[in-house]
Amino acid sequence: LRSLVGSEMCIRDSCYKGVRAACAIEYYAPGCSMDESQKNKRVDEARVLRAHFYYLLVNTFGGVPIVNEFVSAAATGYPKSSAADVYKYIITDMEEVIANNRLEKSTATKGGGRVSMESAHALLANIYLSAAWDLNESDYYNKAAQHADAAINNRKLATPFANLWKADR
Repeated sequence: LRSLVGSEMCIRDSCYKGVRAACAIEYYAPGCSMDESQKNKRVDEARVLRAHFYYLLVNTFGGVPIVNEFVSAAATGYPKSSAADVYKYIITDMEEVIANNRLEKSTATKGGGRVSMESAHALLANIYLSAAWDLNESDYYNKAAQHADAAINNRKLATPFANLWKADR
């Protein structure tokens, strides 16, 4: 193992803080008094964010420890998982979130700021693409293309220049 310096340590610490926050949402959600569908949607949003943090970690460091439950006290000594295990974990989690179909459709025209089905598909496309390369899994390229298509959702890829600076309506 090599020691971390500067920006690597910042990436690691920031990502694991995000993972902890996402796990906290999932942990505390059952006791929360709010509409069940809203609660489930927020938990799935947190799971997408957790997958994003693990995507950043696995692309920066390769194999990293997987912390998939809320930890309320200081804890160390999590075993390092292989990059293949990290990819498997986040792919499984993202596939489940997408299958749940609880996330909102695109939120861009409503001011944005929430995780949407399109952003979940886009993230999963990136995860599959990275995993295809890192793990030499050629079938992942097709899965990446399928999720990229779902993220694009028949929209035009080019926005007229004049519309780039207009506020959402």
